[in-house]
Amino acid sequence: MDKDFIDETKNEIVDETSGNSGNGNEPKMKYCPHCGKLKPADSRFCPECGKDRSGSGAGGGGGYQQPQYGGMRPAYAGYPARTAGVPLQKTGTGVAVAALCISLVNFFIFASFLSFIAVPLTFIFAIMALKRKNGGKAMAIVSIVIAIISAAIFAVYVAIIVKIVPDIKYFAEHDKEIVAEYEETGMAPDHYSKYRDKKYDKLWENMGYDDFDSFFGYIVKEYKKEAVKNDPDYFSGTKTKKKTKTKTKKAETTTEEEDVSEKSGEDLVVLT
Repeated sequence: MDKDFIDETKNEIVDETSGNSGNGNEPKMKYCPHCGKLKPADSRFCPECGKDRSGSGAGGGGGYQQPQYGGMRPAYAGYPARTAGVPLQKTGTGVAVAALCISLVNFFIFASFLSFIAVPLTFIFAIMALKRKNGGKAMAIVSIVIAIISAAIFAVYVAIIVKIVPDIKYFAEHDKEIVAEYEETGMAPDHYSKYRDKKYDKLWENMGYDDFDSFFGYIVKEYKKEAVKNDPDYFSGTKTKKKTKTKTKKAETTTEEEDVSEKSGEDLVVLT
């Protein structure tokens, strides 16, 4: 701004506040077409915004022109321009990433054993990501699928545990008798005979045992080792009932055939 503009503006401000134009006459007032403030009618420049009343701007010494952006802020140093008052849209996918990480860690590292915690957390984060609609939809869907699989595997674990808990309890209540009986017969008690079913053969084979009795022998050996370590006389004086071996179907069939032959021979002797 030049010196004449500054002096003229100062005089106009003084005249407006004092109620006269310096010669005793009331000044005529007009609204500035730029800022809407009241200003003397004969003033070329507005004392509020500094703009030329005629709108010429640069003519006659110019005057400061406030830059107009039309409601838009200019872009500087690579930052995008945006409309004033409109918040920047979030594009982060952190919630979806969290859901995917939790589901993968539970599935691969903990073999779904932590599903009672991981599955609910995965569903919560995945649903949050889908509701926000700001990216990460694919990751959220994948995490939900993995969580469902983990939940199914965990349900199988629970079913197995519920099924074998009574057998574990029975072993704990009769441990001395069971250990002594296995050492005498080399077979698990009849209480565990259901595990000799053929449907479990693949399980024992995958675990590296020939059959259930081999697996049971390992359990007995390890249990006895720990018990004796804590109390050397734990199994001393234990009496057991000697287990009688049952006949196989083949042996029973052979015995029945022999009985029939003997009876037939007796009948022939009587007849002669």
